[in-house]
Amino acid sequence: MPEGRICLGCGTLVVGMTSQRCAPCERAADVQRVEERKAYGRTMKDTGHRARRRRKVYDSPAWKATRARVIARDGGACRLCGSTVRLTVHHIVPAADDDAAALDMDNLVTLCAACHGRIDGPKAARARAAARARRRRAPRTIGKGGMA
Repeated sequence: MPEGRICLGCGTLVVGMTSQRCAPCERAADVQRVEERKAYGRTMKDTGHRARRRRKVYDSPAWKATRARVIARDGGACRLCGSTVRLTVHHIVPAADDDAAALDMDNLVTLCAACHGRIDGPKAARARAAARARRRRAPRTIGKGGMA
């Protein structure tokens, strides 16, 4: 009896399938991933005043020109690993609310997406941990007079 695999997308048994999904489900998953990437910057990420301000900066022609100049200055390659694919521009000192600092070329460096994630990943993890700590309240203790 020929061996087959069950497609994770539709659940059908497909003989000779080498991936986790059949061809139609793989194409549908690819389309969905593209749509999710397009919508990422317009959904949960962009709520609140700071996010709207950030979008205003990053959608501006001034940012796009500065970004292109930084990538050209760095030779079109990641400054850490030398990769030339999936390039991003990283703020060395975060420019959260200062538009001028966001466009300061001395504060910008070209990184690939992988190196950018390694640099910003620990920072993001620390920020999430700090937010969790702020949400937690010290446990209430019961003293002689009731709740203290």
